[in-house]
Amino acid sequence: MLFVDAKSNVDKEALRQYVARELEILLDRIEVVLYGDRGKEYWDGFHNMVGLWKNEKKKTKWLKVEAQLINLDKFVKGWVTTSVETPERFEFFVLSKAEEIASGDQQHDYFWALQIRHDQLVALVEVLTEYVKLVEELIRRSPKDVVDEKRLKGLADKSMEELVYFRAEKINKDRNKVS
Repeated sequence: MLFVDAKSNVDKEALRQYVARELEILLDRIEVVLYGDRGKEYWDGFHNMVGLWKNEKKKTKWLKVEAQLINLDKFVKGWVTTSVETPERFEFFVLSKAEEIASGDQQHDYFWALQIRHDQLVALVEVLTEYVKLVEELIRRSPKDVVDEKRLKGLADKSMEELVYFRAEKINKDRNKVS
């Protein structure tokens, strides 16, 4: 879902409200898969299974995946707090990016920063939705099935932040093709 019109103007408040609402929904789902009875049992089993492995490289890789997944709630809360909690927080989020750009043309920097933040937030919702759905599927299975899950192997090599960044780049390219 994009919040950009044909002239590349972003509907800031619609974007902020959408992302805040989606992150709140995802946070509720994450709490079930992490702290619900089945989720807690699953992650304890997963951690114990990985802890028994002899291959240290493989163990380190999967402990990294585990750490990212069991900290998804903190990751989401951090994004809410720093980006979409209030209209003022969102404005600061955009302005901080504009300040990073710092081309000397404040109006252009703000417009560009708003585009970047739009793509970043849309990507965030997409990536998190995919991973929460995946974890919901995984906790219904045995922890040993996780190591065969190729969609999780990417988390061993890239952080959730990097996955969001790469998705935002793709959204930007797709949007630029259309406009």
